[in-house]
Amino acid sequence: MPACPPTPRQRLSGCFVLSLVCLICQYTMAVPLAADTHRFTSQRSLSSAHARSLKATSSHYRQQQHKRGTGIGCYRKEEKCHVFYNRVSKSGSAVLIYVIEALKDKNHFRALHGEGKKILSPNNQRAMGTFLNRQPCGTIIDRPIHFVDFEIPPIWISLVRNPIDKLISRFYHDYPRFDQVEVPRLFDKCVRKAMSEAPTSAASEACLRPTIQMAYFCGQHPDCFIEPSMIFDEATRTELLIKMRQRAEYNVQHKYLVVGVLEKVLKFLRVLEEMLPAYFKGAGATWKEHREP
Repeated sequence: MPACPPTPRQRLSGCFVLSLVCLICQYTMAVPLAADTHRFTSQRSLSSAHARSLKATSSHYRQQQHKRGTGIGCYRKEEKCHVFYNRVSKSGSAVLIYVIEALKDKNHFRALHGEGKKILSPNNQRAMGTFLNRQPCGTIIDRPIHFVDFEIPPIWISLVRNPIDKLISRFYHDYPRFDQVEVPRLFDKCVRKAMSEAPTSAASEACLRPTIQMAYFCGQHPDCFIEPSMIFDEATRTELLIKMRQRAEYNVQHKYLVVGVLEKVLKFLRVLEEMLPAYFKGAGATWKEHREP
């Protein structure tokens, strides 16, 4: 199979990927807890799905790329079967879902949209890995989950967001669930009220409860979970966050192809175009046309 020669834009995209490793370590807020099972729905029928064996694990693929001199190179559907978009909550997933839906027919790939709990038992991790391996090559799966180190890994991608913007977005999204007598309708007022009350007050729970974005990248290890009781214990929280950061950094560097930042989403889409052209060719233009009709 001929190699994909690296272009200047690909070399630049490699630098962008490395810079995102640093950014993800700064963006430390996202959803913390969940447990077992998974569910998937698809826009297309799965009756004709005939899963083919995957061509390479991550390490084997990197060795191939190194031998071919293509660096980060460009993935073909034949070389890595599946793309797994790990959806971080309230972090711009609507952008990537829109692009995937707009491109799936044009670029001839399948899209599976999943929901489910983020923390899986070992049995459910194995079951989910089996499910992925049964899907035909040329499939993008998206769902929110704490990273799973599958025996046969997909191409992992994700998108994160400025933690303050994320916190504000979550507040207004979840506001109907709160005690509206105790929780002010405006975020700024909620913060002022929470700062003057106990850490366990309704206002604190509504607008100050941190969610750990790193957990999505840390994975299924016990070090990756923060119980609600730990959030306001500074010593315990700090110790656990250090362990989470170390695992998240490792996974972003070694297990993820790329992690984008919502505030630079167009650059993220252009990186995906260069690194996964079989799936994301035309992604940047598609999003620009949608945003600027």
